[in-house]
Amino acid sequence: MRVCLFGDSILDNTIWLRNPQNTVESQIRTALGPSVELQDYTIDGLTAEDMLKRPNCQTRLYFSMHRALQRMPPYALLNNYSEVPPHEAAVLSIGGNDVRKYLRRRAGHRQWSAFLRMLRKRIAQVVQQLLAPGRAGRLVLI
Repeated sequence: MRVCLFGDSILDNTIWLRNPQNTVESQIRTALGPSVELQDYTIDGLTAEDMLKRPNCQTRLYFSMHRALQRMPPYALLNNYSEVPPHEAAVLSIGGNDVRKYLRRRAGHRQWSAFLRMLRKRIAQVVQQLLAPGRAGRLVLI
């Protein structure tokens, strides 16, 4: 079974944990067994906007240290989502960093509704790209 991870540090949490057995990646491998093929396209700090722009730009050139050490491909090098190999399931965690950045700007509560509409639209676009024909059989949203 091939599972692809997309999104932010909820899934790319190696750097935040002391025990590597507690990472999302490790827990998925434990739950699904040693034959699972896990492909990690997550980046700490990723936003919905980043996921929409990522195939066409290199706004973030960094990726977690554990990726470099394990020689995993950085998500930034994907030219488009069609390069992701077919997989039985995809797991997506997105939106938390968008909210964090909005709150950091201290935008007023009057703009909150507009922000949420924009965020829902971006997340729907990301989901649509990940569920395009030939992609994941199932999508898990976190």
